[in-house]
Amino acid sequence: MYSNTESLAERLAAVKIDETHFKSKQLPIKAGNALPIAYGGFCIGFAVNAATATVPEGRHLYSILGQFLGPVSIEDHITCEVSSHRETRSFSSRQVRVFQQQPDGKNRMCLMILMDFRTLEPALLEYAPAPSMQYTEAEQCPTTQQIQDSLIARGEMTERGAKAFAQFMGPLQAFFETRQCPEGISAQNLTGIAKKLKTTQEHLPTTEKTSAEWVRCHKYDTPAASRFGNVGFMMDAGLSFLPLVHEHLFFDDTGACSTLEFAIRIWHPTPDLTTWHLRERKTINANGGLTYSEGRLWSQDKKTLVASMTQQCILRPRPVRPKKASL
Repeated sequence: MYSNTESLAERLAAVKIDETHFKSKQLPIKAGNALPIAYGGFCIGFAVNAATATVPEGRHLYSILGQFLGPVSIEDHITCEVSSHRETRSFSSRQVRVFQQQPDGKNRMCLMILMDFRTLEPALLEYAPAPSMQYTEAEQCPTTQQIQDSLIARGEMTERGAKAFAQFMGPLQAFFETRQCPEGISAQNLTGIAKKLKTTQEHLPTTEKTSAEWVRCHKYDTPAASRFGNVGFMMDAGLSFLPLVHEHLFFDDTGACSTLEFAIRIWHPTPDLTTWHLRERKTINANGGLTYSEGRLWSQDKKTLVASMTQQCILRPRPVRPKKASL
């Protein structure tokens, strides 16, 4: 469905209609969701690229605050309207409203984002957190296919499960090379597909469990103008259902699992995802049908925090079917 030769920049391209309106060049992709709806990271990446096209050259994106307002179909393009809320010597602020035309011809707003850009300034202090544990280096980590083959060979996953994984997460592999860190939970249960499998983190509280992977865009995906959009696309992957992965659950155990609102902070002015980056994910809180999780992205030497993303998500239990009355 998605070509290995198509770059992420091409998939997320925002075609200019006029000074404030843009349309997606490509159709949205489906990934990371059990329902036939678009991957949220696609909408984020498209919106970021549209906003970036409206700010003065040399401004760097540092904050993305957004709310998903409804699902996006994979059958039609999306459009957006970009409005300026601040333009100074140091800062640019943009609000982006993303729409999709409905069968009745009306446009429905499905995402609203506030983004802030700035010019670079000298730093008074520089420090960064370290990953929660020592993870295996990228080149020594198994590929997703190797993990899958190993689980099947050990009888811990079926061919049916492998097919489900390919449909569920496969589209992302067309744009990113991923190496799961064996220390993380998602490497041990293949992002929750092998949900009954015991992991090496069973002794830890839920809030201390981690999943981690090395990621990089394919080498041909290098346009500087698309770097921020690429970060938005990638950071969204796997956060909404992370609590399921860490708690031996999957989508078939839920009634709903999707992102409501999010915050992405970009700490490096020129992120280049064509090099290896380490992403670690944790879930922080769950209560009242909501979950709160965070992903952090480090440079290959793990000394620079490149970006972070938090999400508040809906997580409903599977509806209980009423018992049929006996005669």
